[in-house]
Amino acid sequence: MSSAASPEVAFVGLGNMGAGMSASLAKKGISVTGFDLRPEPVEVLVKAGGKGAKSAAEAAKGKSVLVIMTINDAQAKAILFNAGTLEALAEGAVVVLTSTISPDAANALSEAVFKARSDVGFVDAPVSGGTPGAENGTLTIMASGAKAHYDKAKPVLDAMGTKVFHVGERPGQGCSMKAMNQILCGVHLVAAAEALSFAKATGIDPELALEIVKGSAAGSWMLSNRAHRMLEEEPTCYSSVQTWAKDFGIVLDAARQTGAHLPLSAIAGQMWYSAMARGQAVLDDTTIIRQYDFLNGNDLKDKQKK
Repeated sequence: MSSAASPEVAFVGLGNMGAGMSASLAKKGISVTGFDLRPEPVEVLVKAGGKGAKSAAEAAKGKSVLVIMTINDAQAKAILFNAGTLEALAEGAVVVLTSTISPDAANALSEAVFKARSDVGFVDAPVSGGTPGAENGTLTIMASGAKAHYDKAKPVLDAMGTKVFHVGERPGQGCSMKAMNQILCGVHLVAAAEALSFAKATGIDPELALEIVKGSAAGSWMLSNRAHRMLEEEPTCYSSVQTWAKDFGIVLDAARQTGAHLPLSAIAGQMWYSAMARGQAVLDDTTIIRQYDFLNGNDLKDKQKK
């Protein structure tokens, strides 16, 4: 990518997703300076060709694009307004918030940015595709904000994703789209866990059951990507249970505010909240199957077999 087409980017929040996204930008020749409270992901970015900073404000100094990837809107707000980061950006810069937060929170954050600096743009651009998509620059990105702001951010969004959509002109609409995406993914995960636990309860080999349904009309990307880990005793965590509990909180809050009826989402949300209550917050999301195994007595049956 030529330097003329490459904005100067600051990237704050180098967690599971942010680390891969920032490194992907660096590998594609975009000048990116990153900051995180942990030094390890900053070192990864530097090895990928990026630069590290000692603070969010230092990373943002003079940059034309600031990408933020945090767990929630409170963290994003603190980065922008409590650390001097917003003030450090170049004139006419744009803030790109890739976090999964509520539509109202994204809109409120954009208004706060405009109030503090009328020359700075704001785009909410939540992503989908998991850590592989982040590392490979193949994310699906759902962006919203004024067209002029979106156009400024577009070269960076294109470098992080292969499917980039401008959902609407109003900040928060990207987050609404992400909420819809999470409904489909999260409900599907719960349904897959329910089905595989049912197979166990009826005495069918769950690995055989999975092989059969993956090639049938019941197959899907989520099933192929996650279900095999549901059959592992201690799966590696790629996406945590607490992330889905948070996301379904966003979905159900948005439903209450808009008057939308989401009965399946409400039931799926209860399963994620139940997993949280049973101490699975930081475990991989595929451990949601343990809720069903507990309800169906599969754990007890396995112990009796042994």
